[in-house]
Amino acid sequence: MKEYGGYLPLELTSKKEYYHGEDVLPLNCGRSAIYYALRDANPSKVYIPYYNCQSVIEAVKRSGVRFEFYYLNEEFEPIDIQLKKNEYILWVNYFGIFNNEKVNKLVEQYKNVIIDNTQAFYSKPNQQSYNIYSCRKFFGVSDGAYLIKKDLKIPKLEQATSYKTSIQLIKSIDLGTNKSYQEYLNAENHIFDEVKKMSKFTQKILASVDYKGIKTIRNNNFQSLHEKLRKFNQLSNRISITTQTPMVYPLLVKNKNLRKKLIENNVYVPQWWQYLIKQLEKNTFESYLSSYLFPLPIDQRYGQEDMNIISEFILKECKKECKYE
Repeated sequence: MKEYGGYLPLELTSKKEYYHGEDVLPLNCGRSAIYYALRDANPSKVYIPYYNCQSVIEAVKRSGVRFEFYYLNEEFEPIDIQLKKNEYILWVNYFGIFNNEKVNKLVEQYKNVIIDNTQAFYSKPNQQSYNIYSCRKFFGVSDGAYLIKKDLKIPKLEQATSYKTSIQLIKSIDLGTNKSYQEYLNAENHIFDEVKKMSKFTQKILASVDYKGIKTIRNNNFQSLHEKLRKFNQLSNRISITTQTPMVYPLLVKNKNLRKKLIENNVYVPQWWQYLIKQLEKNTFESYLSSYLFPLPIDQRYGQEDMNIISEFILKECKKECKYE
C-alpha cells in the first residue's frame, strides 16, 4: 500500500528531464554508459584516446572488449586510425567546445563511433552513434548519466539509490564545496560498483533544473573568459573555439606556476590526467595538455564579476604569450 502521512520530503518540481524518450537510457554514471554502449555494440575492438581519464579505461576493461589507444592531432582528431569491420572508436567532445559539424564529420569518416559527450551535456545526439552524457559534470546531483542511440535496446536494470551519496550536496550549501570535498570523493569511489539505472532522487532533481537558464549562464561566462584570454590561449591558434555550452573554459598556456597560484587564490583548477606526463613521450600533444591545460570554471554558480576576477588574475601571470614546444 502507498505510504500516507509522516514528514514532508524535499520540494522538487515535476517537469521533464532534458533527455527523455524511448531511445534514452538513464544510468548511474558515465562509466556505466560506456560499459553498456560497448556491451550493446559488441565490437571486436574499440580504439580509445590516450588523453582520457582512468575511469574510462576501467569501464572498457570491465566490458571485456579488446581496446587500443590512439593519439590526437592538435585539432583533437584521431591520428592514423583505420577501422576494420565491427571495430569502434570512442571520441571525446573535449571541454564541450566542438560543434555538431565536427561531430558529424567524424561519424561520417569512421561510421562506428561512441561519442563521449560527458563534457558536452547540451551537444545534440548524433542519431547514427552511441552518445554518452554525464549529469554530474553540469548539475548538482550525486549520480546520473544518459546513453542515447536510435533503436537502443533498453535493458532491465536495478535502480541506483543515492541517499547515502548525496550528503555533499546538502553540506556544500551550508558549508561550501571545499568543506564537503571529502564526502564528494567518498561518493565517487562507490558510484561505479554496479551498472544501474539512474536513482529516483537524481531524476527528481533533473526534472527541476532550469536547463535554459544554466545554458545561458555557462555560455556568457565562457565568452567572457575567451574575450579576455584568447590572445594567451594556445588552443585559439589550433581550433575554432566556439560557444557550445561547454563544461569548462580550456586555457592552454605554458606557465608552470599558474595552477598553484590559482589554487592558492581559491580558484580550484584540476590537472587532468597527469599520469600521461610520465606514460607518454614529452613531445606528444597529450603530454603537453596534461601539463599546461587549465580547465577554468564557468558553471552556473558564477557570473560576470567572477569571470573578471579570474581573467584579471591570469592576465597578470601571463604577460607574454607562450609558444608551443
